[in-house]
Amino acid sequence: MMPLYWYDVEFVFEHMVIIVNTGFPEPPDEQDDEKAFVIEQATKELMANYKIDPEVLFVQDIIVHEWE
Repeated sequence: MMPLYWYDVEFVFEHMVIIVNTGFPEPPDEQDDEKAFVIEQATKELMANYKIDPEVLFVQDIIVHEWE
């Protein structure tokens, strides 16, 4: 099933910002904590695609943008 609910998640590090686009076929707002759920998925994609673990590089901020 094609994702219909899209988010951009910005991982802010000391010297760079990486934006990960992630999507879901079902609205993640049905989860207990929508933002944490989206960040968890984006973190998995960041690690899989860029081989970057935000915990190791000390992420300074994580910003979630929902597509309208």
